[in-house]
Amino acid sequence: MKLVADTYEMTTDCDIFLDIIKQMIAEKQYKEACQCATLLGLHNKFSINEFLVPLVLQDKLFFVEDFLNESPVHQIELVTFLDSIVGKPSSIRALLEDTIVKQDIPEVKWEKLCYKPWRKLITRLIKMYKLPADVSPCLNKKRNEGALQFLLNKRFVDNSFEYSLHIVATPIKIGTIHEFHKNKICTCNWRERERALKQTLIF
Repeated sequence: MKLVADTYEMTTDCDIFLDIIKQMIAEKQYKEACQCATLLGLHNKFSINEFLVPLVLQDKLFFVEDFLNESPVHQIELVTFLDSIVGKPSSIRALLEDTIVKQDIPEVKWEKLCYKPWRKLITRLIKMYKLPADVSPCLNKKRNEGALQFLLNKRFVDNSFEYSLHIVATPIKIGTIHEFHKNKICTCNWRERERALKQTLIF
């Protein structure tokens, strides 16, 4: 297709194809619409919701990434969207189900609509396009919360974490010192009351 587009210089008057691509979208031909928009350089004519998000839901990431390669704006917008879903309290599947039904998106890979595949996709896109870490604040927070929970369990459930290291090193790694100690104090058991009081006085 690229050879045909180059041979006939289709990109020089590409706006005439907009209606065709929009018709493809209306007919749920997201892959074909994405390919045409990519080949014709029509990135700025479409939002992420028109075919990129549906293709993510269909797990057709090759076409998404091919489109994103030439559009830094869409790179940021898509990762920001994906990250915003991670940051909400409901499950990813529950959050997207209404959109899928309303748009009648076919061939959705429901098994991919959960935290682990979503996290991997965000991480891959950030790495692939060398995006700044702050483009995914919700994912960063989730990771910090996971690390925090692990350390709390190690110290206050398993009782297998060195206390001095627990106090000093961990908050620096987590990056949320006061939140870390607040959570630790709230979850400690009665045997840890003296240490909880000490932490309250210090922090």
